[in-house]
Amino acid sequence: MMLVDGFYLLSYRVGDLLGSKIYSSSPTRGFLYCVIATTVVYALILPVILLVPKELIATADGEPNSGRRCRGTGRNCGDGSVSG
Repeated sequence: MMLVDGFYLLSYRVGDLLGSKIYSSSPTRGFLYCVIATTVVYALILPVILLVPKELIATADGEPNSGRRCRGTGRNCGDGSVSG
């Protein structure tokens, strides 16, 4: 968890540096460039969501995945059993 938190903080600060570099790149249009960069990044999130495997998002939180096989039985686990 600390590794994830560390990368989050690092990416946050790198984003700050990149944003300040873009902002200071032009005295008259720096803010516009930042707005365009932010819009492009947020627009790229939508195609990335489509890359998430359907099996991962097919069930709601806490709902058993009907496609899992129970360990050692070869049957579907519908009761929350551990799969392997």
